[in-house]
Amino acid sequence: MTAGQRLIQQGFEQGYPEGFAQGYQEGLKLGRQHYRETLLRCLRQRVEQDFAIASDDKLETWFARVVSAAKLTELFAD
Repeated sequence: MTAGQRLIQQGFEQGYPEGFAQGYQEGLKLGRQHYRETLLRCLRQRVEQDFAIASDDKLETWFARVVSAAKLTELFAD
């Protein structure tokens, strides 16, 4: 193996794991982004449905809880 071939091989051996790790991290980032967008879309649809069928009393209860609820389950608890 020539010196040039050794350098090419060394560069490949160093670059491949780094490139793989970067690609893996980018894939995780894109996966999280897609999951977050899907989850928010589903939540938005559910909240819109709940608001559409809620009574006036139920809406008043939810609006009163908005300032104190730490979680959605607290906000929409029966």
